[in-house]
Amino acid sequence: MSADTHNQLNQGRRRAFTGPRSPQTMFSRALACSPESRMIASAVAALLVGSAVYIVDRDWSTVLFLAPFSEHAPLAAGLFGSLGGSLPALLHAFAIPVFMLAALSAWPRSRPWVCLAWFGIAAGLEILQSDAAAAWLSVAVSLPGKSSFFEYIEAYARQGRFDAVDLIATGVGCSIAFTVSLSSAPQGRRRSA
Repeated sequence: MSADTHNQLNQGRRRAFTGPRSPQTMFSRALACSPESRMIASAVAALLVGSAVYIVDRDWSTVLFLAPFSEHAPLAAGLFGSLGGSLPALLHAFAIPVFMLAALSAWPRSRPWVCLAWFGIAAGLEILQSDAAAAWLSVAVSLPGKSSFFEYIEAYARQGRFDAVDLIATGVGCSIAFTVSLSSAPQGRRRSA
């Protein structure tokens, strides 16, 4: 056996017996990943926390996507306290644009437009929960040839209530998403929006 082969075998054995990686090494590697990966991870975390507010603190019968399961709902824990009111609006308004910004990171000039477009959609959905929009939706749903889309939107509007603080939280969430997209751009690709 040659000396080179012997050294390679010994190095392989040493690597095999070093045991599991330390949490510090795993954390360092996570931080070393691409900016897009960090953006996606932060968006997933925001969606999980925002969803946790609905699951833990809200009455499931008032949440459109949880209403079918309301008979299995646990008692509302009040875990998020007063923050739980508008926290989902802020977190979801942050997460959705961040997903889109990560996907569109090759086009940095799209950043403000992505955030503005999502703010427009989220603000529109919040405004649909107002009394004036509810009256308009009831007329639109009663028209002949209505689509199931209007029925879904009407159900969404009936389940929720308009809250100006949610509208502000949506703006803050979209602004934070824009700021994160600017700070997450790699140094070589950082350009003005």
